[in-house]
Order: sequence, then C-alpha cells, then structure tokens
Amino acid sequence: VRIDATPALLLGPVAVHPTRQGEGLGAALIETSLAQAAPLGWERVMLVGDAPYYNRFGFTLLQDVEMPPPTNPARILGRALAEGAWAGVAGKVRRWHD
Repeated sequence: VRIDATPALLLGPVAVHPTRQGEGLGAALIETSLAQAAPLGWERVMLVGDAPYYNRFGFTLLQDVEMPPPTNPARILGRALAEGAWAGVAGKVRRWHD
C-alpha cells in the first residue's frame, strides 16, 4: 500500500484456526514475515490489529495514518524496519496502483 506517496507493506490479516491457537503459530507467521520484509527492501510495515498483541513485535499506533472506514483508528499499527521509517509519514492509505 501507499500512505500518500510513501510505500508500506500491509501485513495481514493474520489468523490461526481456533483449534491451533496458543501454539505460537501466529507469532511465527508475523516474525517470519517481518524477517523477510527488510531484505526485500521494505522500510515500514503496517497492519490493523490489537495493540496489546502486536506491541510485542514492535508495532505501535500510527496516529497520522488513515485507513478507509470502518477501520478503527486505534487499531492502525506500524513498525519501522529502518531507522525513522515512519517519521513524517501521514495521510490516507491507498492501494499500490491507485
């Protein structure tokens, strides 16, 4: 996706079948995705999710990034893969080719 002209990798949705939850599969999916993103040239990753869960992976609230409705702004989270990657990034999230 892009936030105005700034590219960001949109991660998710990440889900694990209820019968397999609690086994670390969700964490493995997220950690593997993040480990692959930086070598592919991504500087920032964003997702829509619960901060208490995603904080442990380094995600924090993106206050100046706007997803289309009905997305709850308190669930828009980001993680920098490069120093300062989210500094000054603000605006509406758009599809890559819009």
